[in-house]
Amino acid sequence: MVGHHPDKLAAVADDLQARGAGRVETFSLDLTEIDRDQELLAKATEALGRLDAALIA
Repeated sequence: MVGHHPDKLAAVADDLQARGAGRVETFSLDLTEIDRDQELLAKATEALGRLDAALIA
């Protein structure tokens, strides 16, 4: 998951794990900083391996 507030990301990650999610990765990023998109993809690939798709909501 990607979001602006690390504390909110951690809370949602904890909730997902409590509900049975086997793995939750988080990355804090202000999405208005569009020049950091490659950093985000690199971190996701590092954490998860190959990416088949990304959902942006």
